[in-house]
Amino acid sequence: MTDSAGQISQFVSVLKDITQVRRRQEHEIQLQLARRAQQRFYAPRVTWPNLDIGLAVYPAIEIGGDYIDLIPASDNCLSVAVGDVSGHGFDSSLLMAMTRAYVRSYCAQELGLVDIIAGVNRMLVADLEESRYVTLLLNITT
Repeated sequence: MTDSAGQISQFVSVLKDITQVRRRQEHEIQLQLARRAQQRFYAPRVTWPNLDIGLAVYPAIEIGGDYIDLIPASDNCLSVAVGDVSGHGFDSSLLMAMTRAYVRSYCAQELGLVDIIAGVNRMLVADLEESRYVTLLLNITT
């Protein structure tokens, strides 16, 4: 604002707090990055003789705890894992990633089905809160 001589006498500034807007934008970016990472889990490149394989996962929200996997083994076995982590969102997607890592790790050791499930269960019980759980189906096909 200027006075009658044209000199600046007052300065008026409009300040808008954009903290919440920035947080929301950062959250959306993090969700997009997490979704891209999770989608790579759902795109296994497995070919198997005399078998057509197709997978599709549609999370209830941007990311979640859905788990589906095809794990080939060196002894001509194919493990099919289907699971679901309780809850939705970041927490469930992280637990799904842990579950996937455990399942793949135990399958890589070429153990029997009972030993794989028991090992994965031990690891998850040690990591999960009491109110959380993972439902898992594992099939080993020869």
